[in-house]
Amino acid sequence: MSKVIQFFLVLVLLQTSVFAQKNVNDYKYIVIPNQFDFQRSDDQYQLNSLTKFLFNKYGYQAYFEDEDLPVDVSQDRCLALKADLKKLKGFLITRLQFELKDCNGNIVSTSKVGETKVKQYDTAYNIALRQAFETYQNMNYTYEPKEDVKTPVVAIEEVVEKPIVKQDTIEQKKELAEAEIQEEVAKKQIEIPEAKTPEVEKVVSTETIPQPVKISDKSWYATPIDNGFQVVDSSKNKVMTLLYSGASDVYIVKDENAIVFKKEGYWMYSSNDGSGIKVNRIDLKF
Repeated sequence: MSKVIQFFLVLVLLQTSVFAQKNVNDYKYIVIPNQFDFQRSDDQYQLNSLTKFLFNKYGYQAYFEDEDLPVDVSQDRCLALKADLKKLKGFLITRLQFELKDCNGNIVSTSKVGETKVKQYDTAYNIALRQAFETYQNMNYTYEPKEDVKTPVVAIEEVVEKPIVKQDTIEQKKELAEAEIQEEVAKKQIEIPEAKTPEVEKVVSTETIPQPVKISDKSWYATPIDNGFQVVDSSKNKVMTLLYSGASDVYIVKDENAIVFKKEGYWMYSSNDGSGIKVNRIDLKF
């Protein structure tokens, strides 16, 4: 009898998991509040910014609630899920869990519980949040619009009656041109000095990199800042600052002759002291 009960419990859990994923796929956007219930101020410990960053990184379309939202969700709030982060009770332990709610406040999906015994709040919240987010990181989210969802007539009439399309097109072309210029400038900045470029490219493009020794056995955590990330260790000590380079998974280390790049699933720290390039593997979490 117990085996039968266990079988049905497993079956129910599997069905619940599939149902939750399907429901999340029914929604096009994720709206994130500026302040969760347990926070004392907007974006305290940068948890809200980190939440938005992670959702966008793994294929969702995430916005803060006070941002200019896309036209379709502005007219139909039920296209979006609201991400809420809950702080659960725990003795000498930090425990966080995500809840995704629909426009009527119903819980559509609940994440696993992220927890840590780290004492410093900012580091503990960062670690617990990332653990809780693994639920949505591994969900393989893909928006699947319902067949009966149609574009509002009002939005179509506005596009037809008002010359907004041309203006938007001009602005988009202008922004695209500026982005291309900035990308070219970023590429040139990476190539300076030219003597280092061939060596860096050689290291990055090497078919196999010998197993480098880790700089540190401890994990480092990257927190979003303007124009890059600030990297700290589990004790909140600043390790380095990473700046955007304009290339995917390649960052410039501020005030150092070094870059951080991703190779074969590992993050590498590559430095050049003038006598040659040294590459070390680091345990970096974004």
